[in-house]
Amino acid sequence: LDMFGYWFHGQDPEEISEPADHITQEIHAEREGFLALSLHPRFTRAITNGKPSDADTFRHSGDLDFAFKPVAQLKAEVASLAANGMGTMFEDLIYPEGRIEPHTYTTLRPVCDAIAAIEPWMGGTPVPYVAVFFSKHTRLHFGQNDPGERYLLNFLGACKVLLESHIPFDIVTDRGLTAKDLSRYRALVLPNAACLDDVQNEAVRNYVESGGGLVSTFMTSLFDSTGKIRSDFGLGQVLGAKFRDTVTLPLSYLKFDAETELARGLPPDVPLLHRAIQTRVRVCAEAVAQGRIVYGQHGLNRLSSPCHPPEMSASTYPAMVLNSPGKGRSVYFPGQPDGLYAKWGHPEYKVLLTNAVTWAAGQAAPLQVDAPMCVEATLLAQPEQGRVVVHLVNYQPELGRTFTLTREKFVA
Repeated sequence: LDMFGYWFHGQDPEEISEPADHITQEIHAEREGFLALSLHPRFTRAITNGKPSDADTFRHSGDLDFAFKPVAQLKAEVASLAANGMGTMFEDLIYPEGRIEPHTYTTLRPVCDAIAAIEPWMGGTPVPYVAVFFSKHTRLHFGQNDPGERYLLNFLGACKVLLESHIPFDIVTDRGLTAKDLSRYRALVLPNAACLDDVQNEAVRNYVESGGGLVSTFMTSLFDSTGKIRSDFGLGQVLGAKFRDTVTLPLSYLKFDAETELARGLPPDVPLLHRAIQTRVRVCAEAVAQGRIVYGQHGLNRLSSPCHPPEMSASTYPAMVLNSPGKGRSVYFPGQPDGLYAKWGHPEYKVLLTNAVTWAAGQAAPLQVDAPMCVEATLLAQPEQGRVVVHLVNYQPELGRTFTLTREKFVA
C-alpha cells in the first residue's frame, strides 16, 4: 500500500498499527515518487508512536522479475530510509523448482555492505524543530473523491519545501496535535488543514500563544472534523484573518513589495502566478497584511496570450497575513503556495514558505546545511551514546532521462 492508501481500503493506519510491535510496509518509489522514501518513515513514526519499522523498497524495476534497479539507485533508496530511522528488506523470487538466483545476492551485496558500514550510527530520535500536520479528517471529508488535488498536494508540497531547504521536520497526526506534544517544536505547519475540531483548534491556539510558531495555508480550520463548513476560520484569531469567500481565476497572481520581509530572495515587484483556488480574507486589526492578490484582465488594449501576461488589476485582498498572538507568531497564506510548489515546482513559493517557517519559528534551525536541494539532511539524537548524528544523502540515482508518451488528437 502507498502511504495514504490505507484509507482507500477502509482502514485507519493509526488503529491497525496499535496491536503491532513492528511495522513493515511497501514503498513504491517509482510510483509514489522518491519523496516517499523520506516521508514514509516520518509518517510511520507518527502513527505508531515511534515503533520500529522497515520497508520493502523493491530491488526490481517494474514487474516482479530479475531485472534490477541500478545499484546506485538502490543504495540511495536504502540510505534515505536509514537516515530517517527505517530499516530495509528485499523480496526475492525463486524458480518453480525452488532454486534461488545467485545473481540477486551478488547484485545486492554492495548495497548491504554500504548500510553495514554506517550501522553504528543508525537509529535515534529526530531533533525537533518543525512539525507538519497530516489531517486525516481533511483527507477524508474535504478531499472526498479527489484527495490528491484537494489536500495531499498541499501536504506533500509543504514537506517537499522543508526537505529541499534542509529544514528538520517531523510529521504529526491527529493524535499528536495537542499543546503538550506540540510544545517540543519551534513551529507547526498546517498545509490546508481544512477540517479541525474545536479541541484541535484550542490546542493550536494555546501552542501559539505560549510561544510557538504557525504557518498555515488556504482553508485551514474553516471546517469542523466532519467536513461541515464554519462561518469563519476556527483559528481566525490566531491567523489574524476573517473569511470572506473563495475565488477561482485562471489568471491571478501574488505580488509583494520589495521591502516585504518574508519576500526576501524573490525578484522585486514580479507577480507570482497563482493558478489555483484561493480564499479572500479581511485582515484583523492586530494583524499585518503583506502583498496583494492581483487579477489578470484580458482586454483589447494589448495582446493577451499564454506568452503575454495580461493587464494587472490589484485587489485589496492580502497575499499573506502576519500575526503575533500572545508570545507566538503566525503566517497565513490565503492561497496555496504549498500545493503549487508540489504541482509546478515554482521556486518562488519555496522561498516564501521557507522564509515563513524560519520567521514563525523565531530562531534558526538546529542544523544548517549548504548543499543542493537534492541532498537530504536529517538530524538524529542518540542520548545513550551521548551524541547527535547528521545524515547527508546525496540523492542522485542513475535514473536516466525520462519521457511521457501523450495521445495524439486529430481534429477533422
